[in-house]
Amino acid sequence: MLTREAAGWPVRQMLGAYEWMWADEGLRIPIEAADYVPVAGEANGNLTLAHRRTGEVVWFAPDHAASGVTVLQGCPEYSLYTFDGAPDLALWVEAGASQWARSWCR
Repeated sequence: MLTREAAGWPVRQMLGAYEWMWADEGLRIPIEAADYVPVAGEANGNLTLAHRRTGEVVWFAPDHAASGVTVLQGCPEYSLYTFDGAPDLALWVEAGASQWARSWCR
Protein backbone atom coordinates (compact mmCIF):
# COMPACT_ATOMS: atom_id res chain seq x y z
CA MET A 1 0.00 0.00 0.00
CA LEU A 2 1.34 3.41 -1.01
CA THR A 3 4.60 1.86 -2.18
CA ARG A 4 6.69 2.12 -5.32
CA GLU A 5 5.77 -1.52 -5.99
CA ALA A 6 2.02 -0.78 -5.83
CA ALA A 7 2.49 2.26 -8.08
CA GLY A 8 4.10 0.00 -10.67
CA TRP A 9 1.17 -2.40 -11.08
CA PRO A 10 0.03 -2.31 -14.74
CA VAL A 11 -3.41 -0.66 -14.60
CA ARG A 12 -4.05 -0.78 -18.34
CA GLN A 13 -3.16 -4.47 -18.58
CA MET A 14 -5.16 -5.44 -15.49
CA LEU A 15 -8.30 -3.60 -16.61
CA GLY A 16 -7.79 -4.84 -20.16
CA ALA A 17 -7.77 -8.44 -18.98
CA TYR A 18 -11.26 -7.85 -17.57
CA GLU A 19 -12.63 -5.73 -20.42
CA TRP A 20 -15.03 -8.58 -21.22
CA MET A 21 -16.99 -7.67 -18.06
CA TRP A 22 -17.97 -4.34 -19.57
CA ALA A 23 -18.35 -5.73 -23.11
CA ASP A 24 -20.78 -8.43 -21.91
CA GLU A 25 -23.00 -5.61 -20.57
CA GLY A 26 -22.64 -3.47 -23.70
CA LEU A 27 -20.45 -1.01 -21.78
CA ARG A 28 -16.97 0.43 -22.08
CA ILE A 29 -14.52 0.90 -19.22
CA PRO A 30 -15.44 4.42 -18.02
CA ILE A 31 -11.98 5.49 -16.88
CA GLU A 32 -8.75 6.09 -18.76
CA ALA A 33 -6.18 3.77 -17.15
CA ALA A 34 -3.28 6.15 -17.85
CA ASP A 35 -4.97 8.81 -15.66
CA TYR A 36 -4.74 6.59 -12.57
CA VAL A 37 -1.88 5.39 -10.41
CA PRO A 38 -2.17 2.33 -8.16
CA VAL A 39 -1.97 3.17 -4.46
CA ALA A 40 -2.63 -0.35 -3.16
CA GLY A 41 -2.50 -3.81 -4.66
CA GLU A 42 -3.91 -6.97 -3.13
CA ALA A 43 -2.66 -10.50 -3.66
CA ASN A 44 -5.99 -11.40 -5.28
CA GLY A 45 -5.51 -8.72 -7.95
CA ASN A 46 -7.79 -6.07 -6.47
CA LEU A 47 -6.29 -2.67 -7.07
CA THR A 48 -6.97 0.73 -5.49
CA LEU A 49 -6.34 3.56 -7.93
CA ALA A 50 -6.01 7.32 -7.47
CA HIS A 51 -6.55 9.79 -10.29
CA ARG A 52 -3.25 11.52 -11.00
CA ARG A 53 -4.78 15.02 -11.12
CA THR A 54 -7.94 15.00 -8.97
CA GLY A 55 -7.06 12.37 -6.36
CA GLU A 56 -10.36 10.55 -7.01
CA VAL A 57 -10.07 6.99 -5.69
CA VAL A 58 -11.59 3.95 -7.38
CA TRP A 59 -11.24 0.30 -6.50
CA PHE A 60 -10.86 -2.38 -9.15
CA ALA A 61 -12.23 -5.38 -7.28
CA PRO A 62 -13.27 -8.42 -9.33
CA ASP A 63 -12.68 -10.54 -6.20
CA HIS A 64 -14.29 -9.07 -3.10
CA ALA A 65 -16.97 -9.40 -0.45
CA ALA A 66 -16.76 -5.85 0.88
CA SER A 67 -19.37 -3.47 2.18
CA GLY A 68 -19.06 0.30 2.16
CA VAL A 69 -18.45 0.47 -1.58
CA THR A 70 -20.62 1.51 -4.53
CA VAL A 71 -20.35 0.30 -8.11
CA LEU A 72 -18.92 3.11 -10.25
CA GLN A 73 -21.50 4.48 -12.67
CA GLY A 74 -21.31 2.69 -16.01
CA CYS A 75 -19.72 -0.43 -14.52
CA PRO A 76 -20.93 -3.97 -13.90
CA GLU A 77 -20.82 -5.55 -10.46
CA TYR A 78 -17.35 -6.83 -9.45
CA SER A 79 -15.47 -4.29 -11.52
CA LEU A 80 -14.86 -0.68 -10.46
CA TYR A 81 -16.15 0.82 -7.22
CA THR A 82 -15.98 3.98 -5.17
CA PHE A 83 -15.44 3.88 -1.44
CA ASP A 84 -18.42 5.27 0.46
CA GLY A 85 -17.22 8.28 2.45
CA ALA A 86 -13.74 8.28 0.89
CA PRO A 87 -13.96 9.77 -2.60
CA ASP A 88 -10.36 10.98 -2.78
CA LEU A 89 -6.91 9.84 -1.76
CA ALA A 90 -6.68 11.97 1.40
CA LEU A 91 -10.01 10.72 2.77
CA TRP A 92 -9.17 7.14 1.73
CA VAL A 93 -5.90 7.29 3.68
CA GLU A 94 -7.68 8.81 6.70
CA ALA A 95 -10.39 6.13 6.60
CA GLY A 96 -7.78 3.38 6.48
CA ALA A 97 -5.80 4.93 9.33
CA SER A 98 -8.95 5.23 11.45
CA GLN A 99 -9.87 1.60 10.81
CA TRP A 100 -6.36 0.51 11.68
CA ALA A 101 -6.36 2.58 14.88
CA ARG A 102 -9.70 1.14 16.01
CA SER A 103 -8.47 -2.41 15.39
CA TRP A 104 -4.94 -2.23 16.76
CA CYS A 105 -4.56 0.73 19.09
CA ARG A 106 -6.68 -0.26 22.05
